Amino acid sequence: MAALSLLAGGCASVLPPSAREAVGGERFAEYTLEELGELCPDPDRRYVKAAKTAPEPPHTVAVFLRAPGDDTEPDRFELMDLEGETTVSGRRTVNGWTPGAAEEVELLACVEGQGADEEIGECAYRDTDHGSPNPAVRMVPVYSQRFTVTVRELATGAPVHERTFELRSEPQEIPGTFGGAICPGSPANWGNPDGIGAEPREVPTEIYSVPGGRRVASELWETVEGGR
Repeated sequence: MAALSLLAGGCASVLPPSAREAVGGERFAEYTLEELGELCPDPDRRYVKAAKTAPEPPHTVAVFLRAPGDDTEPDRFELMDLEGETTVSGRRTVNGWTPGAAEEVELLACVEGQGADEEIGECAYRDTDHGSPNPAVRMVPVYSQRFTVTVRELATGAPVHERTFELRSEPQEIPGTFGGAICPGSPANWGNPDGIGAEPREVPTEIYSVPGGRRVASELWETVEGGR
């Protein structure tokens, strides 16, 4: 894997002095493991204190997913815990991918949703006001979603792997039911499901397909484990 040369100047100059690390005339931020997701949106950024990528797999990897389940959820990269997760086939199990510190990570994997693609069904939700004799029902459209998978060396920024996949998961076609396939398992985001005194949640107008740990582990297996 070809290493990329260090950037000259650029975004590092806007970091506060307390968060900078002098390396070869450049200054770079210190990161916790959870904060490495900040590097996903910008392929030119990396963490120079990361572990050197070993010549042969398996590699350590920090995996971040940006895939809101609906249009009310936060849109940011979140660290995934894949330890113990099996692949879609069930024949392989994740073991030791994510170390305990940013300095031990060799690869940065960013899985990013591209937003609503094709409408594949609807989810039906009843109003949470159980005292109503005729609770309202809201139909929320469900969309498939395409995802990009980008893996690069954390210390150098060198690209390692990139691909795109589409995720579909048609919901149950029974109006008024909960928990079918992609439909959230409760009347989430509608009314006041957390009880008296809680803030009402925002009602979603769209629901999106989101990959689980098994799908993400399957997408990254060859890159991290080398096909073992």
